[in-house]
Amino acid sequence: MTDQENDGILAKWAGFTQTQRYAGLCWDTPQGEALGISPPDFTHSLDAQAKWIIPKACYEYGDIVVYELLSGLMLAGEFTAEACAEAVLSLIGEQVPA
Repeated sequence: MTDQENDGILAKWAGFTQTQRYAGLCWDTPQGEALGISPPDFTHSLDAQAKWIIPKACYEYGDIVVYELLSGLMLAGEFTAEACAEAVLSLIGEQVPA
């Protein structure tokens, strides 16, 4: 999958939606705020993950599971946005909405 496809999967899982607007399909935050034609760059931004993905993962799976997931990446020296995104994608697996 491409980074943009992964961003879309993570965005949908985190509660972002797409709405038809004058510019085409646009992304909205879970609170309904318009973002633009692309979801947040979850694949390359730890800030975006910390704001939207990690809290959702903690809520869905519990703090301990997420802590173990992220600390495993840190111990392996792989704590990058890309590695975190892949880890969360593997964690959520089949729970991604269509």
